[in-house]
Amino acid sequence: MRGKGFYAMWNGMDPSHLPEFNLMHARNHTLDHVRYLGPNGILSVRRHCDGVGSLPPFFSFYDMSSLDILTDAEHQDMRVAQSLWFMALRPHYRDHIRHHCHVLARSGAGTAGCIGTLLFKLSERAATDGKAGQALVDDLLNTNAITAAHFGRADPLVPTAVGGEPPPRQQEEEPVGILVIEGFNRFDLAHALSGVSVRLGAEGVAIDTPRWGHYALSLAVDFEELDQMKRLEQAN
Repeated sequence: MRGKGFYAMWNGMDPSHLPEFNLMHARNHTLDHVRYLGPNGILSVRRHCDGVGSLPPFFSFYDMSSLDILTDAEHQDMRVAQSLWFMALRPHYRDHIRHHCHVLARSGAGTAGCIGTLLFKLSERAATDGKAGQALVDDLLNTNAITAAHFGRADPLVPTAVGGEPPPRQQEEEPVGILVIEGFNRFDLAHALSGVSVRLGAEGVAIDTPRWGHYALSLAVDFEELDQMKRLEQAN
């Protein structure tokens, strides 16, 4: 991941619709979302499932060139396609959490088979001290289980999608921080995640107890690969 921004989205789903949701989201809506801003907009997506923790069980992680594309003049006529299939399942979403974030720091590389996510209230120092954030993610890579780390600050003023509104705000929880860690072994990453959560509090990065979740990778797609993907309009 290489952009200056990212979009982090957690959600649950009515259990009676889970198989169809997984199919629709992977083979239809996720592809539409990556495509809608064109080249150098959303660079890639990683969709994750089977979450365990205090955050919802699905997590989508979009790498974005910059959050500026959500409000600049060049992209203002662009809209996410919302298929009939997506709209039919949309009422069955649960526990939606979504944040567009400015990247404070990144370290590591690759697309790992599992990730851990931490959502917390960010201290003012951590929100503004880029060197401290970079030192944090660089040091996390010394943990055997962690192959990459992404640290961001949510921007509550940008819309969820171009032409829309920002997500609902909980100002008592702001500024919102998100830390995503990647790993090659989910058991080891889950074990490391609890230690990272404690560290965020001990080092004054988080000023509340982080919500957390760890996930398996479901699908990873770069923008340049979209034309090679077979998009489905409905279940076969």
